[in-house]
Amino acid sequence: MVSIKDIPAEVRWELATKSTTAYHINYDMLYRVAFEDQIDDLETRFWSEAEIGTKKIADALSLPVKDAVETNSTFSIVA
Repeated sequence: MVSIKDIPAEVRWELATKSTTAYHINYDMLYRVAFEDQIDDLETRFWSEAEIGTKKIADALSLPVKDAVETNSTFSIVA
């Protein structure tokens, strides 16, 4: 049986980044059609809630969030 570990780490990383990018593009296109003028408000509400959860994790792990650079790095770690 083939395992994920049989695929080289570099290939796994490339597949993960490509699929994640494609997911976000498709998500945006589909939901903009479905929700039209509501999508911006829905996304703002979603990311506001995600920010609260991410901040809790950052605080629990003592990750830096003093400025935009630190916050971006911390978000990448948490994500």
